Amino acid sequence: MATAAAFTRLFIGGEWVEALAGEAAEASSPATGESLGPVAQGDRDDGRRAIDAAREGFPVWAAATAFERADALRRIADVCEARRDELARICTLDQGKPISESYDEVDELVAMWRGAAEDGVRIEGSIPPSSGAGKRVLLMRRPKGPVAVVTPWNWPYTMPAEIVAPALACGNTVVWNPAPTTAVCSGVLADCIAEADLPPGVFNFVPGPGPVVGDEIVSNPGTVAVGFIGSTATGRRIAERAAGKALLLEMGGNGPLVVMDDADLDAAAEATLTACFLCAGQSCTAGERLLVHEAAREEFVKRLGAVTARAALGDPLSESTTMGPLNNEPVAAKMDEHVEDALNRGAEIVAGGARADGFPTDLYWPATVLDAVPADALVATEETFGPVAPVVSIASLDEAIELTNASPYGLLAAIFTGDLYKGLRFADEIRSGLVNINETTNYWENHLPFGGRAGTDSGTGRVGGRYPFEVLTELQTVVIGAG
Repeated sequence: MATAAAFTRLFIGGEWVEALAGEAAEASSPATGESLGPVAQGDRDDGRRAIDAAREGFPVWAAATAFERADALRRIADVCEARRDELARICTLDQGKPISESYDEVDELVAMWRGAAEDGVRIEGSIPPSSGAGKRVLLMRRPKGPVAVVTPWNWPYTMPAEIVAPALACGNTVVWNPAPTTAVCSGVLADCIAEADLPPGVFNFVPGPGPVVGDEIVSNPGTVAVGFIGSTATGRRIAERAAGKALLLEMGGNGPLVVMDDADLDAAAEATLTACFLCAGQSCTAGERLLVHEAAREEFVKRLGAVTARAALGDPLSESTTMGPLNNEPVAAKMDEHVEDALNRGAEIVAGGARADGFPTDLYWPATVLDAVPADALVATEETFGPVAPVVSIASLDEAIELTNASPYGLLAAIFTGDLYKGLRFADEIRSGLVNINETTNYWENHLPFGGRAGTDSGTGRVGGRYPFEVLTELQTVVIGAG
């Protein structure tokens, strides 16, 4: 079990230490409103000493063999697996997602640590030809150094692991600043990593405000690379503050789920349930808008309304609950604003439509379906990040492509159609890093590359499997003379 240190201290240089200013913030559960206890609040000075520890630990970790580092990552996976129940429960209390989803996240977390361990022993260089007779050239993949990692609250275990695990696997050290609203469960994850007994300074954990701790670790010249997952606005600020550093940025999305007139409507409705209501819609991979062909819209909306009735809003610790509260008030307020805007523009409520009464906090929003949503409504053009399925009518595949590309985002999209040619044409002509054909938007595999298309507001670089190594390592050229 996690000790109080996992909540009230920082992990720097291989030890749990007090925040220099001695400050703490009271954490509360979005599910119950009850206190989860005090959480340490690091400041810039804490960020600096964590960077110093990471710099000191880097030569030792970089010099370790890939197999030694892989063994360490497997130990982390083993600890997380052994503490599965604890991690799942505290995730539900701190983040608000149903306990079943928390268990899924912990299982995915374990798989990510083990996958990074395997990928780390397969980092390879190459031997290109030389123009000089008798010379040999070696291209070596080298770790970069201390990596600043800033992560969100919606997936408080797997989002950090997407960057921390590959960063450690290839020989970098890490300074991690988690989202404040899930700092409690982040502390438990940090405690699991600490339990795996990595060398001092290899992994450092500094909770605290993003504009303070996060800004320090991304802008400080002591870090050489930055990994960030979160909103586009924050990602842009980080890119500015981290100018000149290697960047791995996974940012916002406004991914459409397109339903053509030849689609399997039952399959599309089931997929929408996952696309829009997994994690209460608080996912960059959520189906933020449903572009439905006008010939299928009426029947699709009817079937979607029927399956949405299965979305059981309730106590997230109950096994019968499929959707818990939103994580924080700003997200709930944005949901209020977007639904109201859509209704004012003529949209119709099929399900949900307002915050639910009778729960311990005011953060419970039921699964909401809106029909006849204008294409320029806020809920169809921005990232709502809540449990809403806004149906926008389209007349053709061309219009679906046009509306998809009208968005500044380019993270992912999905299309349901009985014609593979239409699906492939959609993938060819839209700007999206991931395209799912006859699959929900909320489908991904950990070993596959994931990230936004260039020129969009969805980030740069790729997480998933071995693909982060492209940002987290650098090539060294070694030329061997003939003599």
